[in-house]
Amino acid sequence: MTKRHFIALANALRTLKPESKYSGLTYADMVKLKASDQFKAGLHNASMETWLECVRTIATVCSTSNPRFNRHTFYSACGMEVN
Repeated sequence: MTKRHFIALANALRTLKPESKYSGLTYADMVKLKASDQFKAGLHNASMETWLECVRTIATVCSTSNPRFNRHTFYSACGMEVN
């Protein structure tokens, strides 16, 4: 795989990233929500975990196909918060 393929994959993953008003809520914030909103926030968190796992798995496949693959750059291009 080449850089062109990695960019296409990152763009596709970025468009699939779950976004909602529940992003970044702490447990204390969740407790303050009414039950229906707690459920929605829980679904968002599950969706985000699934998305993160997909990004990590695809990055692993990319790194095995090209030794010059840069995981950090790929994560950033996908829209992950990278430290």
